[in-house]
Amino acid sequence: MPVLYGEGKNAFRRLQLEIIRTSNDQSIFAWGPTKDVGWSDSFLAPDPSYFRDCSDINEPSQIPAERLRTFTVTNDGIQIWLPTVTSGPYAAVKLACRKSSSWEAGCTTLNLAFFKSSCFRFFDGQVPNSGPMEFKQHFLPYKEVT
Repeated sequence: MPVLYGEGKNAFRRLQLEIIRTSNDQSIFAWGPTKDVGWSDSFLAPDPSYFRDCSDINEPSQIPAERLRTFTVTNDGIQIWLPTVTSGPYAAVKLACRKSSSWEAGCTTLNLAFFKSSCFRFFDGQVPNSGPMEFKQHFLPYKEVT
């Protein structure tokens, strides 16, 4: 991937997008917050430090559903199908990856909040488990770094 002059922090976002284009590893979305972030309107990490606690995240040896193996970068965000439990304007989605230290606990979960036509990721709290798990399509936004 060639470096573009003056790109600054957008280089890391562009690297993540290139990884998405060449791999179906959903751990690219498993980054965690820093001390000053409780939510994010971008599903790509702003910089490499957000992956600091992700060294033990692994992809299962086999990903069962074809929809789980593919996701696409579109003009509306990252199009991805994920197992989802919805509760009002919130959803908990399961990624096809998990921490090695908690293999029995299940897949990595992202908490989403929907407001008007926007989707946000939040890190504090949990989505109430009030609905059935359904396979849903999501458009996860990513933002230019300024």
